[in-house]
Amino acid sequence: MAGLSFATAVELINANHGEHIVSPAILSGMIRATWFVVVGLFAGLASELVALLRLHVQEATKRDVGTALPNLHAGFNHLEARQRRHIEAFNLRLQNFDELADAPDERRMASALPRLAEERKAMLGDTTHVSRIRPNELLAIREAQRDNS
Repeated sequence: MAGLSFATAVELINANHGEHIVSPAILSGMIRATWFVVVGLFAGLASELVALLRLHVQEATKRDVGTALPNLHAGFNHLEARQRRHIEAFNLRLQNFDELADAPDERRMASALPRLAEERKAMLGDTTHVSRIRPNELLAIREAQRDNS
């Protein structure tokens, strides 16, 4: 029956039962309605997929590719959000990091940088924002500590 035309299928249905069970107009309408539902479902799924991809792309523009640390753009956004407050910024330059990054075990180095950033964040306080601004530099931003003296 896979190679039958629409009209032939309707004739076979009608011939097998001896009467018109399904008219061609009703069957055609049912097929059209089914297609509208299927096309609508696919359009909805495609729309959701595009929205999800857009969200992931926006998030990816704020993350460093190799380490998933916040990048320079995310650091600037963090500074903008705190422009009316007193802040302290620390530029952490990692000496010899380029030579270490060229080592054969790149995955190990890619995981070492986020651990180092977490250690610096713990050392400076939990509210500290650490971004990777260059391959061998981190930027740590925190609200200024007030002296009670």
